[in-house]
Amino acid sequence: RFLAMTATQLATLAAPTHRVAPSVSRRPRAPASFRRPRRTPRAASSSTERDRDGSELDAPPVPRRAVLIAATTAGAAGAASTAHSPRAVASPASTPADVTVVVAKDGRSPDGIGGRAYASISDAVAAALDAAAALGKVNVASVRIAPGTYAERVVVPAFAAQCDALRIEPLEGTDASSVTVEHFTSVPYEAVFEAAPGARGVVLQNLTIRHGSKSVANNYAVFANVGSGLTMRGCDVRSDTGSGVAAEGATLECEDCVVSNCKTHGVAVYGDLFGQGGFGRVVKCEIRDNGEDGVLVRGGASAEVAGNEVFDNGRFGVELVDVGAGCRVVDNAVGVGRKGRRGVVVDDAVSDVEVSGNRERL
Repeated sequence: RFLAMTATQLATLAAPTHRVAPSVSRRPRAPASFRRPRRTPRAASSSTERDRDGSELDAPPVPRRAVLIAATTAGAAGAASTAHSPRAVASPASTPADVTVVVAKDGRSPDGIGGRAYASISDAVAAALDAAAALGKVNVASVRIAPGTYAERVVVPAFAAQCDALRIEPLEGTDASSVTVEHFTSVPYEAVFEAAPGARGVVLQNLTIRHGSKSVANNYAVFANVGSGLTMRGCDVRSDTGSGVAAEGATLECEDCVVSNCKTHGVAVYGDLFGQGGFGRVVKCEIRDNGEDGVLVRGGASAEVAGNEVFDNGRFGVELVDVGAGCRVVDNAVGVGRKGRRGVVVDDAVSDVEVSGNRERL
């Protein structure tokens, strides 16, 4: 799936190590000839890279002359977001952006907002990154979307030279369910939102995302590509043909999201092509009614799965298969699959996994 990758793109992020024996049922250990060689656990990395994927957005940006394309008023640029997630949980307040670009279906600025608006999210992303580059570099570039349904596929390129974070979210003051982005296609391998290799610091907030694609592999509504970093807050995701949210050799964070009614998995966190790296943090989400696993972690990736409601999925609630060191599955309410399978399953070859404080979700 990846024909050419640089050394940077193959860089991975290992999670902190927790050496607590899992307290869940294990599947029978496969014969040695069928098991993959054990990897030496990597040393835990610093929090800097994870911060670049979203948490540093909660800190005030470095003061800088703002560039407003289809500009907001001065007061709107500094106001906190009032939108709520699909679970009626307030998302963290948005940090004022150094660059703001507005999207409206008809290409006309909404009432009360002067300047230009873009008819497509992809065009607005390109404009925001161009404006950030014109300043040299900024902390946060923001794409604000007027209410409506947008039928398009959005690929966010790597943007380390332009800004630290790119945030895509509804216009300030609009309802969290007011913006739907959908992509239904017969073309394979096309997600609605894709963080391209090396695109670290992509943030999707308070969006409804709907997907359908013909492909068998790489069939995801939202996809974090190798070496990228993606944060999702307050989003509602569904794929009619594949998994809701997936990362391959990337850093993924899902918080206060609803991922439901996907044909395969709800959230899937994989290692890269070499079966190494990748980290997922799935917290305070509702993951339900998916065809296979609610949350799947495999292929050398690590994850923290904490404080979620995971139920009515077709296979397992949470499944860990040949994962990297430091996985944690804690304090979740997990239901068994619709086919009567277990709630949390850990491959017998896995070590350095903590499974604790989970309860059965009836």
